[in-house]
Amino acid sequence: MIMQRKLAILLLVLVFLLMGVAPVQAGGYQGASPWAVPELDKALEYGLITDRIRNQMNAPITREEFAEIAVKLYEKGTGDVVEVSSTGVFTDTSNPEIIKAYELGIVSGTDEVRRLFSPHNLITREQVAAMMYRTIQAMGALKEGYAGAVFMDSDEISPYAQEAVHYMCGWQLIFGSDYRFHPKETCTREMAVLIAVRVYESVLDSRDYSYDDNGDDSSYYGNGDDSSFDGGNNDYDPGDDPGYQMPTSELPDDMSAMIPLLPDAQIAYVDEWDGGDGSVTYGTNYSVSDAMKFYRDPHLYSQCKKVEEGDLGGLPAISVETNGLHYIIIIAENDSGEGPPTVVRVSVYWHMYIEGAPEIPLFPGS
Repeated sequence: MIMQRKLAILLLVLVFLLMGVAPVQAGGYQGASPWAVPELDKALEYGLITDRIRNQMNAPITREEFAEIAVKLYEKGTGDVVEVSSTGVFTDTSNPEIIKAYELGIVSGTDEVRRLFSPHNLITREQVAAMMYRTIQAMGALKEGYAGAVFMDSDEISPYAQEAVHYMCGWQLIFGSDYRFHPKETCTREMAVLIAVRVYESVLDSRDYSYDDNGDDSSYYGNGDDSSFDGGNNDYDPGDDPGYQMPTSELPDDMSAMIPLLPDAQIAYVDEWDGGDGSVTYGTNYSVSDAMKFYRDPHLYSQCKKVEEGDLGGLPAISVETNGLHYIIIIAENDSGEGPPTVVRVSVYWHMYIEGAPEIPLFPGS
């Protein structure tokens, strides 16, 4: 009998190893991929693993299951327990957690006319981004300022999810791969919980998920001192302009909050910055066409009004108007033979929008 019991345990462990998952965790979940266990243990501590998903964490997650996680995140993050005040919101589900998510503005359903939620459908990555973004909104915890995200498949992201995807990925709460977001692909339960953990920690611990090249509190643009910084060779710019104090993501009106950069930007020069006018010149390994595709995306800019393409001095250029600023982006091939193949200059102007100030023509004939 003892030998049979030992053999049964050995076979069970072998099955887990062959499946590539971890055995049942002491905290109450199972079926998790080994790489996810450390973060899932934190999720257990935070109370973010729901009963519906805990028995097979590496399985694909449904819309119903994700809505339950979003509500749990909201309640744990705010300390508020949501009470259901509506009934009959959807015709295909009466799950009170889904009704809570609807009342919080986290979900809206898949068919407004027939009042469908499609609870058993597998959730897509863009739906995950949208629901989690709305959860952060409901918690009153949206970060101010700009955090950029670059995807070569941005045109595949549904319009309703564009803002959410750029926010979630810009603040590194969701990640893409190979410069693509893969918006229509599905998500696993453990991946969904890990996203909830990042949001929870970001909200409660006020962690900085901006682009930071060395893991401290400095900005992507440099090391936080008063010198201009070249991210390509780590040399300081000794030019005539002493530059400005490098911004931090905590200041919504500084340069890092206004100027989007490609993620591999090698900054060559930073113009003097007064909180509204300034420019950055940098090199990138992106092609001219890919850089153009990035900068013509209106979701990069807050309250974007108009995006136009043209040329300045024979170089490809983009003009972007927002409610308060005017961006001029010039993109060209690097013919110097040194450094990255493409050069980008991003300039921002605010004074054109002062009442009565004349507008500066940006493109011939404009």
